[in-house]
Amino acid sequence: MSKKENHRYLISSTARLMANVSPVSLRQVGLWLGLIILFWVIFVSVVPQGGARPTRTSGSLLPIFLFVGLMGVFFWIQRQRLNRWLSNYRKALQQPEPQALIAVVSDLGQKTTMIPDADAIAAHQVAFAYALYGHGEAARRNLAQINWETRAPVIQAIGLNAEGLAALLGRRDVPQALALFQKAQGLTAVSPLVPGAATTKRGHAVCVAVAEALLGLESADEQTLAKAAADPRTPMQLLASLGLANLRERRGDPTGAEVLRRFLAETAPHCAPLHLKADAFIPGTAPVEGPVPPTQLPTAVPTRPALFKTMGLWIILLTLLMITWALFARPQ
Repeated sequence: MSKKENHRYLISSTARLMANVSPVSLRQVGLWLGLIILFWVIFVSVVPQGGARPTRTSGSLLPIFLFVGLMGVFFWIQRQRLNRWLSNYRKALQQPEPQALIAVVSDLGQKTTMIPDADAIAAHQVAFAYALYGHGEAARRNLAQINWETRAPVIQAIGLNAEGLAALLGRRDVPQALALFQKAQGLTAVSPLVPGAATTKRGHAVCVAVAEALLGLESADEQTLAKAAADPRTPMQLLASLGLANLRERRGDPTGAEVLRRFLAETAPHCAPLHLKADAFIPGTAPVEGPVPPTQLPTAVPTRPALFKTMGLWIILLTLLMITWALFARPQ
């Protein structure tokens, strides 16, 4: 049943996302006019005047090059933004308290409020940040700001996963964490054709594998952990490194485990749970936490960033240009 519910949620979320159009401002009108003028200039340069049919020689491959180049610039900008965010994330991990890390993930949450259930995603990120520093109760208090029961199964899975992280790194209760991770994994069933489905599946599999590795279970998937531990693009690399280090120690590879532990010591020196060995994960042995106020989570607002509007307009105009060139151009 959860698979059908998840599909309905994804369809309705996409519809809501596309419908979230903010009022048009004077700046946006100027942007539209500028792009239309640019389109016309390129169109005139491709289509000769006087009624003559253009040739592919006269039009060349300018539209295609322009389209491909624009897409390349767009993806380069997105990649730079991701790298900059990851750099800030790693710098925050050097701080002795989680506040700097929470500020980084909260800033990302404020920029993604257009996404449906952005508050739930932000709650997971904040809870993960608290859990990395061993503040399990603070993570749970922040998760309590969300009414998870009213959300789609795939969003409920995010909350269960965050609770599992709080149990694992905060209370050091690995059996409970494994149960929560497995329950979350069972709620994420979607078609493999859905964008992001593989990433979501991989993330939940990593959490399950980490808990199984700490419990010494033979079912712990070393390959899953190794792939995640070698991927610097996500914070999940830290958790996977913890699980893989303990797994390799159990399987007689202390050298490989030491490499991972050095990485964790350099990357997250103040995240105490990441430096523990499997036999230290005993429920009730975590240090007593001090009072930590809940973090204000971002609320969804019906706006769409100007970047997406601009890119959408560029794609439409350039597609029209390519269609025009394809329809009217002929070999010379």
